[in-house]
Amino acid sequence: MNYKKIITSTALGVTLLLNPVMNVAAQTGTVDVDSTSTLNVRETPTNGAIVGSLEDNSEVQILERKGDWAKVQFEDLIGWSSMNYIDENEDLGQVSFDEIFNIYQSPDTSTKVGAAKPTSMDVLERRGDWYKVHTYLGVTWVKKETTQHESNAKVSFTEIFNIYKSPDKSTKIGAAKPVTMDVVEQRGNWYKVNTYLGPSWVYKDESTQEFETIRSGTVTADYLNVRTEPTLSGTLKGQITEGTTVSILKTSGVWYYVSYGASKGWVHSDYILNESTQGFVTADVLNIRSAPGEYVKDQVTYGTRVIITKYSGEWAYVSYNGNEGWAHTDYIKESTNGQLLEGKTIILDPGHGGYDNGALAIDGRTQEEDINLEYSKDLQQKLELMGATVILTRDSDVYVELDDRADLSAEHNADIFLSIHANNIDDSSVSGSELFYNTTPCNTSEEWCDEGEQNDYPEKSEDLAKSIWSEIKGVFGESPRGLDGTTHYRVNRMNTVPSVLIEIGFLSNWSDLSAIQDEAHKEEFVKNAANGVVNYFTSY
Repeated sequence: MNYKKIITSTALGVTLLLNPVMNVAAQTGTVDVDSTSTLNVRETPTNGAIVGSLEDNSEVQILERKGDWAKVQFEDLIGWSSMNYIDENEDLGQVSFDEIFNIYQSPDTSTKVGAAKPTSMDVLERRGDWYKVHTYLGVTWVKKETTQHESNAKVSFTEIFNIYKSPDKSTKIGAAKPVTMDVVEQRGNWYKVNTYLGPSWVYKDESTQEFETIRSGTVTADYLNVRTEPTLSGTLKGQITEGTTVSILKTSGVWYYVSYGASKGWVHSDYILNESTQGFVTADVLNIRSAPGEYVKDQVTYGTRVIITKYSGEWAYVSYNGNEGWAHTDYIKESTNGQLLEGKTIILDPGHGGYDNGALAIDGRTQEEDINLEYSKDLQQKLELMGATVILTRDSDVYVELDDRADLSAEHNADIFLSIHANNIDDSSVSGSELFYNTTPCNTSEEWCDEGEQNDYPEKSEDLAKSIWSEIKGVFGESPRGLDGTTHYRVNRMNTVPSVLIEIGFLSNWSDLSAIQDEAHKEEFVKNAANGVVNYFTSY
């Protein structure tokens, strides 16, 4: 997608991509000329065309040197000036942030212009707790005192735990594996933390912890001991007789926490026969072993459907295509209805096509429309393998109107809409993936906005975006904009279902282009996008 064609709503989005982070030396200087004179800035050293001038005492960033000449930057002006008229400033070292920090236009907390992820930056100037630095928004200020989170509080989970949008159990948006997290805010037993779904809430209260039944099982021992802890040293609290059906609430190594009648406790998993359940392989290649942790007897690939007949701690005994063996449960996604995405209808939209070629890559040959279709068809195969019904807005080199693409969601009673694109910008240094969704009405003062449209499901669109973004952002890296819900792209805002628009990477960047054309990168990106879709539906 040509970047210039999609900037329709956010001035900040433009700023982010037109002012990427510059890797420069920790060096600044001050112009030293007569107060009645100015210092010329040239296109090239010595006799280059004059592109601007600098007044006395102007502070510049020194980007590069060639002899007595330096390439300098002052606000938006970049060019070459003589070092004979620039006094080098003292190296002030670096300032580091371990958490997300605010960015300010000036050393004043009322001038906040954005925020950035943890990083270290060269200091251009210091005023008390304020530091002048170079960020993706240009030369700006950060404040060390107020942006550092001083609390050392942490919250830990040893089992799978739920994630909530707010401190209310009706707002569940997902779940995560055991982890320890820094606490941003606490309200009783509720903790605000940063998860893969962004800033969200978790609930921690062991005495009243609620569990959902993972699966049912049947006791196979004559008398199975029930203990207070998942260890042989745990206090014996009872016994269950052979043939008793129990509900498995959680696992810990080779132990199950089960409920039976009005009682609960820990039992050894070797003596529980699990009800058969189905699942899908989520690893590129999953080893099948002769016994838990023993030698590899076979391998299965991503998307393979398996039947799970029993568990032993973190291992599952699976059957598939007439074969059987043990596999690690971390790489199997269970499905109660036979297939992970069975009954789900997905509209997959390869951007551009026909007379609309989209962006032309930096190699002068590769067209965006072809990349979009190639990635979409591969993603279609992955999603269909897991049971989804997938409808492409185009399956060949034809043009489809934007409204016609969005209308397919209602026409096919779809569950979600995914639009696939590749980006382009004049600045070839910008790289990485982006993902857009719509949470606000468009501005009717803009001619492209008809009646202030907004996506019908802004919160679910955000959940879908975050689920996919958490999986794909590591393949090609994150662009300066990354995940953005403020945009008003037509296929998103005119849609009748949760909708996102994915930018794979920048065709204007040589590194991104090479990776996009690489089969291994494409396979990983498509697989991760499919996993993101599965995670979204799993949370609802």
